[in-house]
Amino acid sequence: MSEEPESRIIGGKPAEAGQFPYFVRIVAYGGPWSETRIHRGGGSIIDPRWVLTAGHVIVLTTNTSEPITYHIEAGSIISGEPRQFQIVINDHAFLHPEYNSSILENDIGLIRIKPFTFDEYVQPIRIALGSWNAESYIGETITAMGFGYTSNDGPVSDVLLWTTLTVISREECQPFYDYLPLSCFCGVDKNEKPPITATCSGDSGGPVVITRKAKKGKKQLVEIGLVSFSSTEGCSNAPNGYTNIAQFHDWLTLTMAQNS
Repeated sequence: MSEEPESRIIGGKPAEAGQFPYFVRIVAYGGPWSETRIHRGGGSIIDPRWVLTAGHVIVLTTNTSEPITYHIEAGSIISGEPRQFQIVINDHAFLHPEYNSSILENDIGLIRIKPFTFDEYVQPIRIALGSWNAESYIGETITAMGFGYTSNDGPVSDVLLWTTLTVISREECQPFYDYLPLSCFCGVDKNEKPPITATCSGDSGGPVVITRKAKKGKKQLVEIGLVSFSSTEGCSNAPNGYTNIAQFHDWLTLTMAQNS
């Protein structure tokens, strides 16, 4: 059985075991790919029964007569060697009803799972509240992660990679794109010296997290975005786009409640 990698973090650092316990790798099998396992991207555990990912990670495997399964791999920093995994059929995937594949508007989806066993390597993550505004993220540091190539031309990494970026305004991001989805925010590596880090195409659906203050002065990680798109001129040559989760809080809450 062959496996075709598509995801990449440009200039990323190797993750340590348990560093990102909410991260999952999503692999599709069957349907139009027949015997080939296709690495679709990343996702995150946001509830005992739900994985959050980008819409375009699941869109090619919905509304098809061909049988599709998703392999949800959790708790590992080695590609294909999860500490826990599940096989989920495609009718457990829920794409946002207003997803637009041509412009990646409303690029968000959910996959219903059986509860994982939570431990130090597999844990859910909080998501942004609906009242949060993406403008409040501008200038802040975000963390993104995924499997795959270490540069635009390879080689392929077999370990989970991560990087930190800075959120920029829509005004700063807009010149790099013909159209900027209303449902996204942008991030870029602000370092002036190489290596320049970036997320890239197949990192799609992976979580973008930020540190926020919690009760009693403690800090907690919150997922505010999903890896959505990058420039056709090269992933590290322009800011990257991330789905703004806060805009979809009501849809996420309703979808999970109606389908659990």
